[in-house]
This record gives sequence, C-alpha cells and structure tokens, in this order.
Amino acid sequence: MPTKKYFSQCPEFPSDVNVLNIPTISFSRLQNDAEHEGEKLYNACTEHGIFALDLRDSEEGGKLLKQAERFFDIGADTFDLGTDVLDKYAYQPPSLLGYKATGKLKTDDGKRDIMEMYTIGQDDILGTGARRENPEPIEACREDCQDFFRQAHKALCVVYSHLDKKLALAPNTLAALSPLDKPSDTSLRLLMSRPQPVIESDRVTLTGHTDIGTITMLFHVTGGLQILPAGCENISSNWRYIRPRPDCVVINLGDTLVEWTGGVLRSSLHRVLTAPGEQASIPRQSLAYLVRPDHNATMRRLKSNGVIPPASEGEEEDTRSVDDWAAGRVKSIILGEVKPQGRGGRAALADIPYSAVKKTAGKVALTLTRSLSPCTVPPQADNFLVFRADGDGKRHKTLIQYKLILGRQGALMHVLEMKPTARESIKRMSPQLWTIGSSMMCSKVKTQDAQPLESIVSWHEGSSTFHLLPRDESVLKNLGEGDSVIDRIHESGTGSGVWGIGDEFIFKAKGWKEDRQLEAVTMNFVAENFPSVPVPEVLYSWIDQALDRTFLITKRVHARTLNNAWSQLSPAQRQGIANEMADHCFTITGKTSSKLETVSGRGVLDYFLMGKPPFSNPTWLPMILGPFTCAELRTYMSKISDQPVPQFGDTLLFYHSDLGPTNILVSDDGNSVAAIIDWEAAAYYPDFWVATRPVGNPAYRLSEPTVDPLELYGWNKIFSAALVTKGFSCQNDVFQKWRKAVTGPALNTPRE
Repeated sequence: MPTKKYFSQCPEFPSDVNVLNIPTISFSRLQNDAEHEGEKLYNACTEHGIFALDLRDSEEGGKLLKQAERFFDIGADTFDLGTDVLDKYAYQPPSLLGYKATGKLKTDDGKRDIMEMYTIGQDDILGTGARRENPEPIEACREDCQDFFRQAHKALCVVYSHLDKKLALAPNTLAALSPLDKPSDTSLRLLMSRPQPVIESDRVTLTGHTDIGTITMLFHVTGGLQILPAGCENISSNWRYIRPRPDCVVINLGDTLVEWTGGVLRSSLHRVLTAPGEQASIPRQSLAYLVRPDHNATMRRLKSNGVIPPASEGEEEDTRSVDDWAAGRVKSIILGEVKPQGRGGRAALADIPYSAVKKTAGKVALTLTRSLSPCTVPPQADNFLVFRADGDGKRHKTLIQYKLILGRQGALMHVLEMKPTARESIKRMSPQLWTIGSSMMCSKVKTQDAQPLESIVSWHEGSSTFHLLPRDESVLKNLGEGDSVIDRIHESGTGSGVWGIGDEFIFKAKGWKEDRQLEAVTMNFVAENFPSVPVPEVLYSWIDQALDRTFLITKRVHARTLNNAWSQLSPAQRQGIANEMADHCFTITGKTSSKLETVSGRGVLDYFLMGKPPFSNPTWLPMILGPFTCAELRTYMSKISDQPVPQFGDTLLFYHSDLGPTNILVSDDGNSVAAIIDWEAAAYYPDFWVATRPVGNPAYRLSEPTVDPLELYGWNKIFSAALVTKGFSCQNDVFQKWRKAVTGPALNTPRE
C-alpha cells in the first residue's frame, strides 16, 4: 500500500470485521538474501498464495511506494474525466487494455459490478508493442509509467530469485519468463469504486477470482479486498478481509505460476466488497500490477531438482502457449466449465496430534481446530486415515468435525463429503415449484395460463406445463426451506441424487470437476450413433459451478430395474436379458479409438483400472484416468502393479463400463431391455475389459433384500458369459492378480 500520507486521509479500518492475517515478508531482508526470510516467503507461497511485502527500510522499496502514490493521483485524475470521455478508450475484448465502466461484469451475488478500471499495457509504455492512445492524465505521465513498470519488475525479481532457490530451479528462471524487453500482456490497472447512495456492506464490487497470470502486486488504502482461506467452503461467512497496511504491498500468486510448478505454489481466491465501516463513505481506489509471461512462453512444467513434481505417468504435458492456455481458461470460466477457486499449495488438512486419536473399535473421532495446514502423520500411526465430514457439515466458529477411519496402509487419504450433499440439490418448495441447485427452479403451471417468458426449456404433462427457469429469490423468499426427500427416488452417498418431478421426466444431480465428462454429451452420442440402443432422451443439462455439480434432465422410462425384477424373472428371461445386453455391447463397440478416452477426448471414470487416489481426492468426486494412448496405458498399468498386465490390442472399444443390474431397465413382461441408464463412465476401453469388468465386480452384484443371497452374483456370471459368446475375451484371472498387486490403498475398499 502507499505511504502513511494516503492512510491519513482515510477513515480507520474497523476492528469488528473478520480479518485474515496474511504473512508479512521484509523486502529489505530478501534483498540482503536472508535465508530465514526466504523460507517465510516460500511458506507463504505454498500455504496461502498471498502475502504482504513490507517495503520499509529499503531504498528500492521506498521508490516503489512513491511511484504507487503518484499513480493514485493519476488514477483519480483519469476517472474524474467521466464516462463521456473515458468511453472513447473503452476496452475491446478479448483485450482488457483501456477503460471498463461500471456494470460490465456480473458479481457473485448476481448483481452488476460497481468497479471502474483503466488498464495500461506494458508493451504500450515500454515500446515492446504497438503504441495506444490513453487519456490525457496518463499520456502526460508516460515517463512515470515507464519508471513504475521498471521499478515493480525490479522488486519482483528479488522475490523470483528466492523462489528459484526454494523450487530448486536454475538462477533467473522465473524472472526470464516475464522480461521487460519482450512483448507480453503485463499491465498496470487503475481501479476505482465510488460510494453508493445506499451503502450495502456485503455488496460485491468485483467478483471472486484467481489471477490468471504469473504474479500480482496490489496497492490499496481502503479495505474491501477479501480472501477465501485455502480449503474453506465458498460461503459468505468464510471470507476474510485483508487489512490494508502503510508501506506494504499485497502480492498474489497467479494460476500460471501454479501450473508451472505442478501445484507446489498456490493461487488464492479473492474478491472485493464494499469497503467496511466508515470507509464505505469515500471512493475506494487501488492499483494492480498484473504480470503475465512473454508471448513465447509455454505452459510446460518447470524442471527442478526434486521440488516440482514431474508429470505423473500417463499425464500429457501441456505444451500450449501461455496465451492459448489463458484464453482457453477464461473461456471455460465464462461457459461455466471451470469454477474459479483457489489452486495448488500444500494439502488442506489439519495437523493431527497423535495423542488426540483415541481408537474405538477401529474408528476414531477427532475435532480439528484448524481446517487448513499441512497434515503430519506421526510415526506411530501405521494406518492411513480416511477423512469424512461429520454430520451436516455445519461450521461453528473455526471448528470442523471429522470421522477418522483406520485403513491398511501407511499413507493418508483425504475424503471430504460434498457440501451441501447431492441429495439436497432439488427441493419441493410448493406443489407447483422446485428449486434446482443454486441457479435454477422448476415451475408447474396450467397449460392454458400465461407462460413465463424466461423459460429455458419446458414440457407438457396432461393439462400442465413444466418450465425450467432461472432461480428467482423474490419468488422463493416466503416458502421456507423446502423438502428434498418427497420427490427423490435414488441417492448414492453424498455425490449423486435422482428425482422425479411430475411423471414424465427425471432430474439427476452429480458431482463435477472441470476435466470430467458430461453424461448428457455421452448419451446424445449414443442416441445419434446407435439408434437401436435404448437410451433415455436428454432434455437439458447444465453445470452448477457454485455447487460443483451437474444437472441432467431426461425423459422418464417407466420400467423396473433388473435388480428389482430379478426374482420375478425365469432363468430363460434372465438369459434373454443378458444376451440382449451383450448384443447392445457388441453394437456400441463398433465405435473405436486409439486412446483410453471419452467421446469428448477426456479421461475416463473407472477406478478399477487405477492406482491409489490423490491425497486430497474426495469420495464424491472419483478420479479420472487418462486420456492415454494404448502404449501409455500399458506403461501406467505396469508401473502401479508388479503383476503382468492383461493383454489388449491397439484399438480401444466404446463401452458403457457400468452395466450393473441397477443401470438396466427391463420391460413389464421381463422379456426385453427397456433402457440403459447411467452413462457417465462410458468411454473407449481395452477389449479385454468388456467381458472382464462384470466378473466378481461388486458394482454388477444383485442386492438384498430383493434377491436370494445365493444369487447375488447371478448377473455377473451370465452377463460375462454372454459377452464371451459374442467374441469378447475374459481375462479375469490375470486382471485379479494385477489388481491385487496394485500399489497404494485399493480404491474399491468399502467405505463407511
């Protein structure tokens, strides 16, 4: 932040708001190469992704502070020109250079932003790119702009040098990726939000985001900047203010740096609110120096001596240019395919004192007083600990409840439950209204009545019409909490749920992350390419990024599951269903690929082919494998087990891969397949997997109490045999030996 001069002109920051005390790093000590200060810097970058750089006691730091003050004056003069003048310099997407007026962006609360911005390009000022015309206050101070870019870069080079050491990189590695003398999208952004006629203390003026570039310097005097601490649920009560401090500048690490370091460093999710307390009565002004790599840089992971992890086996290295990667990421965020969130850094688990663990019948309970810090396993703990969120997941102050389950290996596995659970995703608010996740609702009206104009998709049922609509809180405000149980027809743990709204359509909620295949895309692929395969009709699908889940609406198939019908089917009918399902499998395997991948080229969802899960992978969000070429898949499977890999060719077959008896619907007479559901794992698999997958697999087992215990594996046996009859090879003996020798905890270990 600037010197005390500007702080003296501002009301005091209030003492009654929640503040995150981010680490403070001394710039002068970094300049003097103090080892302890370098260690503090590295810890701040891995744990928080944000810190305050204290510029006092440094000649270079003092210069930077004075230059920042100068730009506060330039910014005020610029924004005082008014929109009539500044709109002539309006930014032209995709470039952000120039002026952005208020109201151009949507914030987290669905309102329009109230932040003005003017972005000055480094290329424009230093001559590494085309010169732009800027408003007079900026054009008159081009030399000041040049001095600021050079001084800020010089200061960050000190930070880079310490990170080079801690990351075991060659000297000057990070600084060389964002040089002053090469074209880049590095910029200086002037920001202004003015007092509003009616002050809303929780008004979001700039939506939650991580910085996409390398690193950001932020100078500000009034409050409003908030950080979501690592690992905390993105709800309003968890956000924390950053207290502005004289003579300091806030440093944020960006997503590019996280990618380059393989997730060793962290980028923090941050946003801006109305300034707290009396500070809301004055203009909030800030200055951001946004560093981006030069245009020739790529997203290849940096090579270090053991600190930055190499790409995992089968992981395809990102070789895109930084510009292409950034453009793709921005597009994914806009389309809702990627949810802005903090990324990278140390595992978000709490330190566990071994003395606090009390073993009781193989299970323990523990209250953690810190939700975010590296987890340490004491040497006495021979078991790995599986974390599961307890109860309803409500947080009281800083306490979080977990259950600990003792396992078999000397490793840790982090298994957080989805919050809120998928089974709470859809609620009936009234006989005519349902809420669907965070952004949608469904309304039932008489067909002859006026129909809502904002309907996204609709369908008729008798004399009524159902409409999927954008969520409208004004309609819901007096309807209470709603009932998520009354229309729910299925749930699986906390990660998925299925509801019937009306009689003709099914709604499904499922956990989601950005690299996961959308089930609707796969179902449409099957319907278009295999008309004879019975797949439910997809009406609509969307990603609810606020809740980390997808929603899918399909036409309802009025039929029983094979599991529910099994006891009423004759042996001949059961065999007929197995033969028909084998025929459908033979049909869809006509589509092939040279890679283990989904129909959209993403990784596949079948954990029986994988090794141990990542340390922080939650139970409700299964791992993704690949995409791999056949050679890469063989190498991967060989690396994670010391037993021979089942043989397979270089042509992979499209296969459902989850054809258990609850995913097959049979006709009322029991003589045919009415529909095949749950296509989320469908992808291109090795040929041996088609007939091997059902054998002994618990997902293909019939379930009690509807089935005689002696027949629990009846479907496994006859279905696999029917697939073999169609020409698919079964290598179950080889596969089971390979699977049992897979390193790390087994992924199909039953969980509580």
